[in-house]
Amino acid sequence: MKLRNLTKLEWAIVALVGVILVALLVPPVEAVFDGHFALAVCVEESRAIDRESVLLATFWTEEEAQEALDHPGVYEYRFRRLRLTDDGQTVIDVPYCGRDATWREPARYNEPTFLVVEYQLEGVDESSPVRKRFDIPDGRGPRSMSIRLP
Repeated sequence: MKLRNLTKLEWAIVALVGVILVALLVPPVEAVFDGHFALAVCVEESRAIDRESVLLATFWTEEEAQEALDHPGVYEYRFRRLRLTDDGQTVIDVPYCGRDATWREPARYNEPTFLVVEYQLEGVDESSPVRKRFDIPDGRGPRSMSIRLP
Protein backbone atom coordinates (compact mmCIF):
# COMPACT_ATOMS: atom_id res chain seq x y z
CA MET A 1 0.00 0.00 0.00
CA LYS A 2 1.46 3.27 -1.10
CA LEU A 3 0.77 6.51 0.80
CA ARG A 4 -0.29 9.46 -1.23
CA ASN A 5 0.49 13.11 -0.53
CA LEU A 6 -2.09 14.99 1.53
CA THR A 7 -3.90 17.93 0.02
CA LYS A 8 -3.92 21.37 1.64
CA LEU A 9 -7.44 20.79 2.95
CA GLU A 10 -6.43 17.49 4.55
CA TRP A 11 -3.37 19.15 6.15
CA ALA A 12 -5.65 21.89 7.53
CA ILE A 13 -7.99 19.28 9.06
CA VAL A 14 -5.06 17.38 10.62
CA ALA A 15 -3.68 20.65 12.07
CA LEU A 16 -7.10 21.62 13.47
CA VAL A 17 -7.50 18.22 15.14
CA GLY A 18 -3.99 18.58 16.60
CA VAL A 19 -4.74 22.05 18.01
CA ILE A 20 -8.00 20.80 19.57
CA LEU A 21 -6.20 17.84 21.18
CA VAL A 22 -3.50 20.09 22.64
CA ALA A 23 -6.12 22.53 23.96
CA LEU A 24 -7.97 19.71 25.71
CA LEU A 25 -4.86 18.11 27.19
CA VAL A 26 -3.02 21.21 28.44
CA PRO A 27 -4.59 22.72 31.56
CA PRO A 28 -5.44 26.40 31.24
CA VAL A 29 -3.71 29.01 33.37
CA GLU A 30 -5.69 30.06 36.42
CA ALA A 31 -5.42 33.54 37.93
CA VAL A 32 -5.32 33.75 41.73
CA PHE A 33 -6.36 36.93 43.52
CA ASP A 34 -6.64 38.27 47.04
CA GLY A 35 -7.65 41.51 48.69
CA HIS A 36 -9.92 42.90 51.38
CA PHE A 37 -13.33 44.51 51.76
CA ALA A 38 -14.66 47.03 54.26
CA LEU A 39 -17.08 45.72 56.88
CA ALA A 40 -18.95 48.41 58.82
CA VAL A 41 -19.88 47.14 62.28
CA CYS A 42 -22.46 48.81 64.52
CA VAL A 43 -22.14 47.69 68.15
CA GLU A 44 -25.39 47.88 70.11
CA GLU A 45 -24.97 47.61 73.87
CA SER A 46 -27.80 46.09 75.90
CA ARG A 47 -25.59 46.39 79.00
CA ALA A 48 -22.54 48.58 79.57
CA ILE A 49 -19.28 47.13 78.25
CA ASP A 50 -15.72 48.35 78.64
CA ARG A 51 -15.18 49.85 75.15
CA GLU A 52 -11.39 49.78 75.57
CA SER A 53 -11.46 45.99 75.99
CA VAL A 54 -13.27 45.16 72.74
CA LEU A 55 -11.19 42.85 70.51
CA LEU A 56 -12.19 41.26 67.22
CA ALA A 57 -11.04 38.41 64.95
CA THR A 58 -12.28 36.90 61.69
CA PHE A 59 -12.43 33.13 61.11
CA TRP A 60 -12.77 31.17 57.87
CA THR A 61 -14.34 28.02 59.34
CA GLU A 62 -16.93 27.23 61.98
CA GLU A 63 -14.51 24.85 63.72
CA GLU A 64 -11.91 27.61 64.24
CA ALA A 65 -14.55 30.07 65.47
CA GLN A 66 -15.98 27.51 67.90
CA GLU A 67 -12.50 26.67 69.20
CA ALA A 68 -11.86 30.37 69.81
CA LEU A 69 -15.09 30.51 71.84
CA ASP A 70 -14.43 27.31 73.80
CA HIS A 71 -10.76 28.07 74.58
CA PRO A 72 -10.21 31.84 75.08
CA GLY A 73 -6.39 31.57 74.94
CA VAL A 74 -6.46 29.96 71.49
CA TYR A 75 -6.02 32.20 68.45
CA GLU A 76 -5.22 35.17 70.70
CA TYR A 77 -2.78 36.44 68.05
CA ARG A 78 -5.68 36.96 65.62
CA PHE A 79 -7.59 39.39 67.82
CA ARG A 80 -7.10 43.10 67.24
CA ARG A 81 -8.36 46.07 69.19
CA LEU A 82 -11.55 47.61 67.90
CA ARG A 83 -11.78 51.41 67.81
CA LEU A 84 -15.42 52.38 68.36
CA THR A 85 -16.88 55.83 67.76
CA ASP A 86 -19.14 57.37 70.41
CA ASP A 87 -22.20 55.90 68.69
CA GLY A 88 -20.66 52.38 68.51
CA GLN A 89 -19.58 52.38 64.84
CA THR A 90 -16.37 51.02 63.33
CA VAL A 91 -15.06 49.80 59.98
CA ILE A 92 -12.69 46.85 59.66
CA ASP A 93 -10.85 45.31 56.71
CA VAL A 94 -11.77 41.67 56.03
CA PRO A 95 -9.53 39.59 53.74
CA TYR A 96 -10.74 37.49 50.81
CA CYS A 97 -9.13 35.34 48.13
CA GLY A 98 -10.15 33.36 45.08
CA ARG A 99 -9.40 32.03 41.63
CA ASP A 100 -10.64 33.45 38.36
CA ALA A 101 -12.84 31.25 36.24
CA THR A 102 -11.40 29.26 33.38
CA TRP A 103 -13.30 27.49 30.65
CA ARG A 104 -13.28 24.30 32.72
CA GLU A 105 -14.21 25.59 36.19
CA PRO A 106 -16.31 28.38 37.68
CA ALA A 107 -14.69 31.16 39.71
CA ARG A 108 -14.11 30.47 43.41
CA TYR A 109 -14.39 33.22 46.01
CA ASN A 110 -13.38 32.61 49.64
CA GLU A 111 -13.75 34.86 52.65
CA PRO A 112 -14.01 34.54 56.42
CA THR A 113 -17.53 33.64 57.50
CA PHE A 114 -17.37 34.34 61.22
CA LEU A 115 -16.56 37.32 63.41
CA VAL A 116 -15.62 36.64 67.04
CA VAL A 117 -15.74 39.58 69.44
CA GLU A 118 -14.07 39.57 72.86
CA TYR A 119 -15.08 42.15 75.47
CA GLN A 120 -15.33 42.89 79.19
CA LEU A 121 -18.51 43.84 80.96
CA GLU A 122 -18.28 47.18 82.77
CA GLY A 123 -17.40 46.69 86.45
CA VAL A 124 -16.69 42.95 86.15
CA ASP A 125 -13.42 41.16 86.96
CA GLU A 126 -10.89 41.76 84.16
CA SER A 127 -9.72 38.13 84.19
CA SER A 128 -12.98 36.91 82.66
CA PRO A 129 -13.39 38.24 79.12
CA VAL A 130 -16.48 37.21 77.17
CA ARG A 131 -16.36 36.03 73.54
CA LYS A 132 -19.31 36.01 71.16
CA ARG A 133 -19.59 34.76 67.56
CA PHE A 134 -21.40 36.47 64.66
CA ASP A 135 -21.91 35.55 61.00
CA ILE A 136 -20.32 37.90 58.45
CA PRO A 137 -22.94 38.84 55.82
CA ASP A 138 -22.58 37.18 52.41
CA GLY A 139 -21.86 39.20 49.31
CA ARG A 140 -19.13 40.96 47.42
CA GLY A 141 -17.64 44.34 48.21
CA PRO A 142 -18.31 46.56 51.24
CA ARG A 143 -20.89 45.33 53.76
CA SER A 144 -22.37 46.27 57.09
CA MET A 145 -23.71 44.44 60.11
CA SER A 146 -25.04 45.14 63.59
CA ILE A 147 -24.00 43.17 66.64
CA ARG A 148 -25.55 43.22 70.10
CA LEU A 149 -23.28 42.96 73.13
CA PRO A 150 -23.52 41.25 75.56
